[in-house]
Amino acid sequence: MTALVFALAATIAVPTAFAEEGKGGDGDNHEKLDAARRQGKIMPIELLLKLLNEKLKGEIVEIELDDENDGLYYEVYYLNSEGRRIEIYVDAATGEILKGKAGD
Repeated sequence: MTALVFALAATIAVPTAFAEEGKGGDGDNHEKLDAARRQGKIMPIELLLKLLNEKLKGEIVEIELDDENDGLYYEVYYLNSEGRRIEIYVDAATGEILKGKAGD
């Protein structure tokens, strides 16, 4: 059940990565996201959640897709086993964890 809630929250957060680029409204954003997913530039959120649940020892609480000059990456927030909020950056195409930092 928790994975479903996070998957839905992540799905809502993902289109914001393209919000500034599109001038024709949400349709442009969804088309860009769909094209990026079909081209392998973005890992489907279901697969990302599966990979991260295998790698992380904690509960994922938020996922955002960011579009930077370096490319696309997921910004993932999770609570570790001690209840600390951890932020990691994940390559959007491969699911490789790029870097992370502990939060408050």
